[in-house]
Amino acid sequence: MVDIGAYGKDNDAGVFDTGLFRRAIECGKIKVPAKDFLPNSNIKAPFVLLGDSAFPLKTYLLKPFPDANTVPVDDKDRFNYRLSRARMVVVCSFGSIASKFGILSRPIATDVDNAIHIVKAITIIHNISRDLEAPSNQTSYSTTFQRQQSLRRSRRYNASTREALQTRDLFLNFFKHN
Repeated sequence: MVDIGAYGKDNDAGVFDTGLFRRAIECGKIKVPAKDFLPNSNIKAPFVLLGDSAFPLKTYLLKPFPDANTVPVDDKDRFNYRLSRARMVVVCSFGSIASKFGILSRPIATDVDNAIHIVKAITIIHNISRDLEAPSNQTSYSTTFQRQQSLRRSRRYNASTREALQTRDLFLNFFKHN
């Protein structure tokens, strides 16, 4: 599923909150794989999306620990670092796609409906070309990251469910020992 059509000025968390993708996940319209063991461990975890601090913490969506938290600083920093590193893969992926399709590097000079069709076509072409590439030819992404200033959390996202906190703690413990 690709959710296209938000304006560039809109922040990712706001787009996610009002978009079809979140609703499709929460209504069960997107089939998410069952929990599975994390690499080299006996920890069984759900598949999750990755967000910055502006996103709500959900059982299916991880976000960094805030600065004021009861988790020991080293554990929290390790978790936040690993989460940020994983999120950089997405940023690098978009950079790779934008370098192949220059139209994504600037505002698309057309009406919204046509721009949506262009982005959908680019997404399909990218996915097909990626599937056809030999693994040795696929892009290798850097494991370094730069700390980015996140958008301030919206007040409506302040409360996290117990299950969402437990999911984040599960990954925190995995990162602590791996």
